[in-house]
Amino acid sequence: MSPLHQLALTLLPGIGPVHARILLEHYGSEEAVFNESEKDLIQIPGIGTRLARSFKAAFRKDALRRAEAELNYMEKYGVQRLFYYDSNYPDRLKQCYDAPLVLFHRGNAELDHPRVLSIVGSRRATRYGKRVCEFLIEQLAPYRPLIVSGLAYGIDVTAHQAALKYGLPTVAVLGHGLNHMYPAAHAGISRSIRSQGGLLSEFMHDCPPAPGNFPKRNRIIAGLSDATLVVEATEKGGALITAGIASGYDREVFALPGRLSDENAAGCLALIKNQQAQLVTAGADVAHYLNWQEDFKKDSHPTVPAIKNENERKILKVLKQIDHISVDELVNKTGIPRNILLSSLLSLEIAGYVENVSGFGYKYSKML
Repeated sequence: MSPLHQLALTLLPGIGPVHARILLEHYGSEEAVFNESEKDLIQIPGIGTRLARSFKAAFRKDALRRAEAELNYMEKYGVQRLFYYDSNYPDRLKQCYDAPLVLFHRGNAELDHPRVLSIVGSRRATRYGKRVCEFLIEQLAPYRPLIVSGLAYGIDVTAHQAALKYGLPTVAVLGHGLNHMYPAAHAGISRSIRSQGGLLSEFMHDCPPAPGNFPKRNRIIAGLSDATLVVEATEKGGALITAGIASGYDREVFALPGRLSDENAAGCLALIKNQQAQLVTAGADVAHYLNWQEDFKKDSHPTVPAIKNENERKILKVLKQIDHISVDELVNKTGIPRNILLSSLLSLEIAGYVENVSGFGYKYSKML
């Protein structure tokens, strides 16, 4: 197998991963494909005249030139090439009909990790959504999963940050080449991800971010994983695209419910309502659906989160004595400043101890 021709095949106009595999299965090698005439290529079922034109001499020459530049970049920066027919290509992704022919990996992640979870959601994540995302990953930490996401603003970067915080491997799948970083603000965390996981892309190193790249990126996020968890999503957006792709790959899809009035909950609620996703409210739910607990002793299972500080204890003491109470009344009864009280209430709500009752304030809800 020629690495040069492997890369060059992906650079020919109009030749995507499905057609590339048709050609390779017919001819047996990339070099053989490049040596065939347009006339012979037309005869292959599934190729035809239009795609055969992709092999014009000028296109082949340009593809080989760009492939050589890519190999030089890979050698200089320690980028690993993952070719579809090689043993190092991720097994889960190989099961997907439209898996990329070549992937570029910079980092040390084990892409065939025994437990892989993709986490996606809104770029405009709420404070609550970010806290829940981190909380779920904290609960899943004992299972040591690989966390996969797309390094976008909002839920994506929160998932990566939480994985790093709790010592879990994490992989960022990019919608551009490895020589770029989008958004630029995430250049710093991308370096941490490389050291505790990896950056993964199907695009050549000099490929800039472009709108059409990100839906392609989403199929890799879904295909790498045992399941995809949607934390927050509007009715339309990349998170729901990823969830749909995961479902099409016959992978599990999970969704975290939210308030009916919250725009960022609409996508998750629709997934649950239409039976396109399992409802989850804790890391233990994810572990249960994926049978992860079978690999662990009982005492290593995620536990109910502990009360963190005296303010939270004061709040719970009041709530246990009354059906529901407003924020202002809680401030008066506990003596906790309003801004600190709201932060504590959010933490307790994420943990499941407190429920926000629309129009009536808060009530105690944890049944232990």
